[in-house]
Amino acid sequence: MMSLLWLHAGLLLLVMGVFHHLFMRGLQEKALFGMAKVRDAFVMLLAQSQLTQDDPVFAHFYPRIQRILEQAPDLALDDIADAVFDLRFRGDHDHALRLAQQKLTQVHGLQAMAHPKVRAAVCQYDQAVALLMISHSRLLGLLTALGRLKAVQGLERQLTMARQSRIGFVVHNKRLLDRAQRSLRLLGPHA
Repeated sequence: MMSLLWLHAGLLLLVMGVFHHLFMRGLQEKALFGMAKVRDAFVMLLAQSQLTQDDPVFAHFYPRIQRILEQAPDLALDDIADAVFDLRFRGDHDHALRLAQQKLTQVHGLQAMAHPKVRAAVCQYDQAVALLMISHSRLLGLLTALGRLKAVQGLERQLTMARQSRIGFVVHNKRLLDRAQRSLRLLGPHA
């Protein structure tokens, strides 16, 4: 009996591992297609003359997107960080991150960022990078899944409380309506 229980537990863990692996692979492909979609959005902005190749916004984002897509099959979390933050300073990551933040602040302050399609493409870029990081890091994926689970549980709890209070409100209003109808009947048809 005990060995049958261990067999079922092992089989369950194996199936969960296979499904997790397939889920992560699908998530990675979704993230890469999302990044390709962002690249296409920047190319479309270039074709529509809303950006030029010399534009600092295009010069900042497009090479990073290309670097990520070139390394796509064997992409790791440090490759994504290298491409996004342009980490050429191998010893001093803090300095490289500060420089990347300064450059990104400058890029976001440019006139080209005022155009809604450019802002939408940059927003898509941010979402694609986040999904890439989550899909290529088991720890980040686990933390994100746990965070979503807690968020969903919290939302369900709030929704249940809202339903209960709404039901109470409806029941209370039904009682008031019944009392009003009784009162109208007592007053007669002339009231």
